[in-house]
Amino acid sequence: MKEFVVVIPLSLLICFHAFSQSLNVKKLDSLFNILDSHGLATGSLAVSINGEPVYERAIGFAMLEGDKKISTDINTRYRIGSVSKMFTAVMIFQLIDEKKLDLNEKLATFFPGLPN
Repeated sequence: MKEFVVVIPLSLLICFHAFSQSLNVKKLDSLFNILDSHGLATGSLAVSINGEPVYERAIGFAMLEGDKKISTDINTRYRIGSVSKMFTAVMIFQLIDEKKLDLNEKLATFFPGLPN
């Protein structure tokens, strides 16, 4: 019980402190500069507060073909590849577990206008 009484106020203090922190742009830039200089990552990051962008950064290359390299910028569009299939499968099986969907149900039930 004593541990519980100590842990709750300490957790609340840490949470309030975490929410009151400001964005450390220098540390973010330092991290992304290291990743970029060593070729360890490709991507874009945007941080917004209350819908207003406060930090945007892109690193890596959008295209690498032989000697041709095109750098990324904040507007670069990335291909998602097959990553979305895994998330879709998990969501479908969660719906099956919740009895909201049947595995044998035809797609035409939900999209009757689609051919085939």
